[in-house]
This record gives sequence, structure tokens and C-alpha cells, in this order.
Amino acid sequence: MRINDYKFVGILSFSSARNVTSHMIFVATILSVSVDFLFVC
Repeated sequence: MRINDYKFVGILSFSSARNVTSHMIFVATILSVSVDFLFVC
């Protein structure tokens, strides 16, 4: 493998990790909002 391939793999893994963290934050926000809604109702 060349250095460019390593760079490409690093960028891919970095972007996928960022997507996972943003997805987790999104799910946590929806869960907290729905729990608040349940307690209000």
C-alpha cells in the first residue's frame, strides 16, 4: 500500500466515526425529547 492509500483509509474511518457520533447524538436527543414529552403528558 502507498501512503496515499493510508491517507484515504484514515479519512474514510474518520468520517465514518464522525457519522456514528453524530447519529448517537441525534438518537440521544430524540430519546430525551420523547421522554420529556411522556412525562409532560
